[in-house]
Amino acid sequence: TAIVLGNERYGISRPFYEHGFDRVSVPMLGAADSLNVAISASVLLYEARAQKNGW
Repeated sequence: TAIVLGNERYGISRPFYEHGFDRVSVPMLGAADSLNVAISASVLLYEARAQKNGW
């Protein structure tokens, strides 16, 4: 398993899109319309671990 995160402005590079890998997103509530990469990675890794361990 690999988790690839792009930068805030441009996302991931075209080759990753062209391979057809699964994509996920973080649902947003309130006034914020985006998260920086570090926060997004934290949310993603927390949820992946929670699902694996049944938290």
